[in-house]
Amino acid sequence: MKRLCVIPARAGSKRVPHKNVKDFFGKPMIAHAIDAAKASGIYDVIHVSTDSDAIARVAEDRGIKPDFGRPEELTGDFVTIMDLLRYVVGEYLARGQEFDTICLIYATSPLVDPEDLKKACADFEAGDPDKALLAVAPFPAPIDHAFTINDQKDLLPFNADGLSRRTQDLSAGYYDAGMFCFYSPDYILKSSGAGDYTKFRAYVVPSWRATDINWPEDWEHAAMMFRAMLQKQSEDEA
Repeated sequence: MKRLCVIPARAGSKRVPHKNVKDFFGKPMIAHAIDAAKASGIYDVIHVSTDSDAIARVAEDRGIKPDFGRPEELTGDFVTIMDLLRYVVGEYLARGQEFDTICLIYATSPLVDPEDLKKACADFEAGDPDKALLAVAPFPAPIDHAFTINDQKDLLPFNADGLSRRTQDLSAGYYDAGMFCFYSPDYILKSSGAGDYTKFRAYVVPSWRATDINWPEDWEHAAMMFRAMLQKQSEDEA
């Protein structure tokens, strides 16, 4: 099996400025994703897709020089991951490089584990190639017990019937862990728009390692979890 890893990282982050190259425990944030991909040892090519010279330099410093850049039309706020993956896979095909498995790793996933990448890759390649394999984490509480808040600060239930049911009688809910996803090239190239969200299988990771960083508080949460992980590793080695 020939495998491609794609790590998207554009320059235009607004809510957490420069988050892809911002220092996170001694190295640029994106370096954690690159290092995990390399440590897994499962990829033939790791490609950082970026429009930023600074991000490209970080990748090159870690031995992963981007094979080509990211065109301007794929740098906007409304460009989807599938738009980018279709471009990257198509560009490699135009260069005569074909892959059996494509893996997306988000640049802001400092707690992604190389062992998870290896296990998830094996799960994906042993399963239905018409379905992608997405890293997900369990919600900390049943989604049937969720609320929204209106302008008057009133709590509005998502599911009024669910609120009256016991936790043990409700199904667990899962959300995108903001880590990685495995695809077949056909899945990507035959997709349209943002893709088909009904064609996923699950790879479950612990919720404490889910780090989808969109806001400053997400960054702080990731830092707390990373610090706790380092502390546990230190205790285990003592």
